[in-house]
Amino acid sequence: MEQHRSNQAGRASKRLTKWDRFAFTTWIALGAVALAALINRFCAEYGPAVSGLKILVILIISAIFPLVAQVYRRFLLADGDVRRYDEFATLEKAIGQRYSATSLSETFREEYGVRAYTLCLLPAIAMSIVGWSLILFHPAANAQNASVFLLDTVVAKAVGLGFLGAIVFSFQLLWQRLSTEDLKPTIFLRCALAMFCGMVLTYVVFSATVSFSSFGAAPNEDSNLSGTNALVGFIVAFAIGYFPMLAISWFTRIANSALGEPTRRADSQRLVYVDGISAFHEERLLEEGIQNVHDLAYADLGMLLIKSPYTARQIIDWSDQCKMLLLIEPGEAISFRRAGVRNASTFIALWSPLYQEQLSENGEKHVTEKRSRVALAMQAAEERLDTIFLALKQEM
Repeated sequence: MEQHRSNQAGRASKRLTKWDRFAFTTWIALGAVALAALINRFCAEYGPAVSGLKILVILIISAIFPLVAQVYRRFLLADGDVRRYDEFATLEKAIGQRYSATSLSETFREEYGVRAYTLCLLPAIAMSIVGWSLILFHPAANAQNASVFLLDTVVAKAVGLGFLGAIVFSFQLLWQRLSTEDLKPTIFLRCALAMFCGMVLTYVVFSATVSFSSFGAAPNEDSNLSGTNALVGFIVAFAIGYFPMLAISWFTRIANSALGEPTRRADSQRLVYVDGISAFHEERLLEEGIQNVHDLAYADLGMLLIKSPYTARQIIDWSDQCKMLLLIEPGEAISFRRAGVRNASTFIALWSPLYQEQLSENGEKHVTEKRSRVALAMQAAEERLDTIFLALKQEM
């Protein structure tokens, strides 16, 4: 395995060199062609409303996404490859499962390969170009008081601010993932989704507001937002862009409440009940399709170790806790932890010699008294603990 790690580091370095050439050559070539085409098209269509300088600024700002990806692969990804192999050694010892070095290498290349980054970068670049165009190609640039995207002036300003909120969120997310060395290709898809949802939600909210209330300017009227309305409206637009997923969750809860959707048990098995999982961890695990305790309890720990920045010890401990949480209620989990029982392995080790069917005639009174003391400390009936123990033994 040690020799394989060194070989992996060498191959990663070669891949990074190829990526350098690919990224710069492709971006410069496509950027030059796109710049010439956009200048000719927009200037011919909209005249003075569009300038070549603005288009150049848009392309340069949008280039931040591929440049960040290139920096990550060039300076951070190779070290992460080697560290993950070290973590797999810990995982193999803990769960007794062997992983093929060749299979791990192929999986890592698929997850962090050039193709994955390229496919995920394209939507982010496209959304960035659209958003910055809304801001730099100022609304009311023609007599019809509409932007080049044919939006009402007030709505166009709001959508532009929604995009600014989303781009701030995206840049913050990129910086956070660079600092934790966890910049997966799908992060750029998430940035693209944030920008798209931010602009669409802002458009829907402000179009409805302008159409059905006295807020802002009605379509095709030559007036602008001013005073308190402008302050509140623009802050709301920026906030919608910065928290697009929160807004979507809010709309979803309202819809479920209005339709009378029943509450699922999975909704009460949130990862917040797992020791060591913060809001950031919960959000990160959600990217891997882990939405609740059940998902984490039965997740493929090997794949999770490759796709996430967490150590083998963290993942093993979280999964062990989740197997226990599947069988008990949140209130019981608090009582168990007060008694020093955090996860399934600890409980099995504690209750195994006290399990009812394993009691022998010699020393049965002593064991029975200990059963009672442990059950009292955990604030649970002895029969309840026997049931939990039997279920965990079958799972483990």
